This record gives sequence, C-alpha cells and structure tokens, in this order.
Amino acid sequence: MNEEKLSSENTGSTVVAKITGIFDTMNAGIDKAFDFLTDHPWADWIKIGEKFIVKYLPFLVVVLGFWAFLSTFIIAVCCEMPFGDTLKYLAGFVLLTVFVLYLLPKTITLITSLHDNREDEAVRPQVLGALKAVGLLFGASLLMAPYCDPAAFSVAIGLSLVLIILASNPKIMGVKAACPQSFAEELITICLLPYKIFISFFAYIITLVALGGLGYGLSIICEYGFDSYESEMAISTFSGTLVLLVSLPLIVYFLYLSVNFFAEIVRAIVALPKKLDELRNK
Repeated sequence: MNEEKLSSENTGSTVVAKITGIFDTMNAGIDKAFDFLTDHPWADWIKIGEKFIVKYLPFLVVVLGFWAFLSTFIIAVCCEMPFGDTLKYLAGFVLLTVFVLYLLPKTITLITSLHDNREDEAVRPQVLGALKAVGLLFGASLLMAPYCDPAAFSVAIGLSLVLIILASNPKIMGVKAACPQSFAEELITICLLPYKIFISFFAYIITLVALGGLGYGLSIICEYGFDSYESEMAISTFSGTLVLLVSLPLIVYFLYLSVNFFAEIVRAIVALPKKLDELRNK
C-alpha cells in the first residue's frame, strides 16, 4: 500500500515538474520576444527623431503656407475678388507662415523638454512588466481577428509595439522602474502615464497633424479643383493647420502644468497625515 502511494506521489511530482518546465519554457520564449523588441536604444532613437523633426518641420510649414497662398490667389482670380481683399488675405498668409516658422521650433522644444532629466516618479517593475504583456497580448489577438482593415491593423500593431517599448524604457515617459514611496504616489503616477506618453511623442504627433492637414487640403483641391465652393475648405484646412501647429504646443504645455499642479495638490493632501504625525512626535 505504501509502495502504491509512493509511486502515485512520484507520478504526480513528475507531472507537476513537466508542467512547470513547460511554463518556464513559455516564459523564457516570451522574455526573448520582449528582448528582441526592446534590446535597442529606443530612447536615443526617439531623441534623434525629435531633433530631425525640429530641423525639417519648417519645410513642411513652408509648403502649407505656399498652398494656402496659391489657393487663395487662384480662387480670388476665379471669383474676381477685389484687389484690396486679395492682397489682405495673401499678406495675412505670409505673416502667419513667418510667425509659425519663428515660434514652432521653440514650442516643440518646450514640450519635448518636459521629461528631460526628470525621473523622480517611480513605477514598480511588475507594473511595467504587466504593460509589456498587455502589449504583446493585444498584438497577438489581432493576428486572430477574422476581419480587420489593413490600415487599422497596422496602426493597432504599431500601438502594441509602442506600448511594449515604453514599458521596457520607462525613461522615455519620464518615470523610473522602482518601488514608489507610497501606494498613493504610484497610483498618481500610473494615472498620469497616458499624458506622459502623449508628451513623449508630441514631436511626432505634431508632424502627423501637419501632414494630415496638408494631405486633406490637397485631396480637396484634387477632387473639386479651385473653381468651386469646396475649394474654400482647402484654404481653411491649410490656414487652420498652421494655426494649430502654433496653438497646440502651448495648449498642451499649460494642460501639462495644470495636470501636474493638481497631482501635486493630491500628493500634499495624502502626505498631510504623515507630516502631522511627525510634528506631534517632535
């Protein structure tokens, strides 16, 4: 009887050991997949891309201003607009383009500097590991989707890779992988992560805004030409994109200050009981 019981226990231990070995192999494979995606100087590459954008985005601004100027001129001629009004609009677009060229590099540098040398907010490494797993799971689930638009599929896969890279390089988000001082501090930092990610890629986002405005305006011109009511939408698109390139960085900057201001208030409220206890003990 004892021999049968011992044999059963040995069999159970062998099965558990095999299952554990399978899990270990699976985890090692996932770790290798993460290493393949993250074993690169992503933070340095992102900074290089930001410098490239700051250097060459003014050329895109000039193209936007040129098309706004050209579209206004052609439409004014086709519609026989008074010379004074035409001159006023054309001069306005020239001044707007010059203003954007002057201010845009400064505002982009202002936004991209918000995370520089700031790693005082900590997130547990286990949380970052869970974010990597979520990114990998999200990407893997898309491969099994029966119907998916190729463009949407590419964007979703890209977002999945970005999530994995950010979780592996928290410095990009302006945080560090470490144990926070308190649970409240960690919760505040996690709640701020989406906004930090937005700030981290702001130079790329503003470039997509410029390209999107240019592409949409040109598509209107190609579809309707210059001698239709819809062509005025192209002028509005070009000019609106120029204004957005200047205003969006400033809006984002003040929103960032406001969000962090309220976060500091919450931190002060949470830390108040501890401060009071310290004063009582003195």
